[in-house]
Amino acid sequence: MGRLWRESESGDGSYASRSQVTSRARVGVRSRTVSTSRFLGTSGCDGRARYACKLAYPPVCAEMIGQRVCDAEGMARRERLFTIGMALHITQRGNNRTVTFRKSSDYEMFLLFLRLAIARYGLQLHAYALMPNHFHLMVTPESPDQLARAMQSLGRRYVRFFNDRYERTGTLWEGRYRTALINNERYWLACMRYVEMNPVRGRIVTSPELYRWSSYRTHAFGAPNSLLASHAVYDSLGNSPASRQLNWRRICRQPVTVEQQQVLRQSIRNGFVICEPAVEEYAETE
Repeated sequence: MGRLWRESESGDGSYASRSQVTSRARVGVRSRTVSTSRFLGTSGCDGRARYACKLAYPPVCAEMIGQRVCDAEGMARRERLFTIGMALHITQRGNNRTVTFRKSSDYEMFLLFLRLAIARYGLQLHAYALMPNHFHLMVTPESPDQLARAMQSLGRRYVRFFNDRYERTGTLWEGRYRTALINNERYWLACMRYVEMNPVRGRIVTSPELYRWSSYRTHAFGAPNSLLASHAVYDSLGNSPASRQLNWRRICRQPVTVEQQQVLRQSIRNGFVICEPAVEEYAETE
């Protein structure tokens, strides 16, 4: 059974990764409305955040989760939630939205450093999209501190490379990377679609298969990509690679609504999500 851990966002040990909060079974999130998730965006501790958490989480962990939301404003570093075996959506932007990838070889070096980080720290990478001024990853860590160490390694290597190449100094990224627990099947699919459709939504390309720097080609057409690890949710899309790819293309043809985008962006700010940004059924197969 998985365990939910808390850890400092900085990965500097400010919060030891020894505090067990609850088991994964108790973190199962019930479907709630989008309006419920918006309670988590309130900055004041007026009781609504705790109420929303009690709706979605069992009483054992509701108070702790609610307290984390209400106390976030007064904390120097917001804690991250981890559940062993549960995937995370990660995003990080360039400082002041500056361009973080200027040439094709920049993307290639970032992917090389990402490969080194996931191999060393044992992360499973399920999906990604590298955009000109930010990136998205979907990963599953195997232990509470793996993600922090992997991201620290990735950031250190790439920033050093980028600064040396373009004769610059100082920070490249806008603060710390953000994470959100991917807590159910429908959110997992909606999140991966959100990630891989980023180049289309950003009007860089008209169709996702035209973009080199995402995992879409692998999931939609079976393009080889040794960076990626399989996931049970994607595997459930069909009984064969061809049927999974077909169903994934069908899912990605569905537009991401404004409401779904708001839920996904809010979940990154909060660190977890308590509703389902639904996707249409994908039952049709070849």
